[in-house]
Amino acid sequence: MVSSTNVDVLYGLSFCRDPRLWDLIFTALWLMLPAYTANNCATLFGGGRPLDGERSFFDGKRILGDHKTFRGFFLGVLGGIGMGVVQVIAAPYMMAYFTVPAMPPAVIIALPLGALAGDAVKSFFKRRLGVESGAMLPVADQLDFVIGALVLGLIAAPQWSLAYYTIPVVVTIVLMTFPLQLFHNMVAVALGKKKVLW
Repeated sequence: MVSSTNVDVLYGLSFCRDPRLWDLIFTALWLMLPAYTANNCATLFGGGRPLDGERSFFDGKRILGDHKTFRGFFLGVLGGIGMGVVQVIAAPYMMAYFTVPAMPPAVIIALPLGALAGDAVKSFFKRRLGVESGAMLPVADQLDFVIGALVLGLIAAPQWSLAYYTIPVVVTIVLMTFPLQLFHNMVAVALGKKKVLW
């Protein structure tokens, strides 16, 4: 006789083997790769002159802070666009295995640009709240670039974005961003590019 606990375990295992689940995860990852790449490149290759020119806002606090730099922003955007171009080339070979949406040029540019713009906007509001550069602001520190990418992607290609960034896809993106960000930050700390894990 099979107990209810065993049934639950077996159901969970069969669900994990469901190809639809893995297709959803891959599609979500695919749709965010330009944004993830931009965020990673900005951290790994950033440094130099701050975006705010070390200027302060009307409240006397820095506009953004030292961690948002011209080099990080532009290399991040270029890295994200480069990843988008690679995806366009690879898409025909991946379609036999997963759902691979073809990204229009506007989206390839908008996702990395929106990701880093979202990160900068988050930093602006952190300074206004009195949160120092490098200090933690939970959830915002993990999802700022995701929100920025999705918003600018929606502006750049509204019909395409609404067709592919469905509720299940967006929920999957949010859930997988937390562990991916933690791993990225662990690597950045190990390489001396960051001092904290957020």
